[in-house]
Amino acid sequence: MGIKRKKRICKISALLHFPTFRKKVKAQQTKIIVLDGCPINCAEKILGKEGITDITHINTTDFDIVKGKTPFTKEKANEIVEHIKNLQIN
Repeated sequence: MGIKRKKRICKISALLHFPTFRKKVKAQQTKIIVLDGCPINCAEKILGKEGITDITHINTTDFDIVKGKTPFTKEKANEIVEHIKNLQIN
């Protein structure tokens, strides 16, 4: 039996195809925190193409997480959550 490959989709790209979601994101009055999972920064780029640029961008690579290689741990998740909590967002 062959190896099954996981299909990955960019969730923000999929969600922005829904007009009501896109409108809600564009109307957001507080800064949006965007968490990308690899150095390509798809979520940041996709939002930028939609004119959504007032964001705080975080990449999991900043926390030594390599997409598809680093196993999920509660400790890493908590590290990212604490980082977000400590951000000075205007």
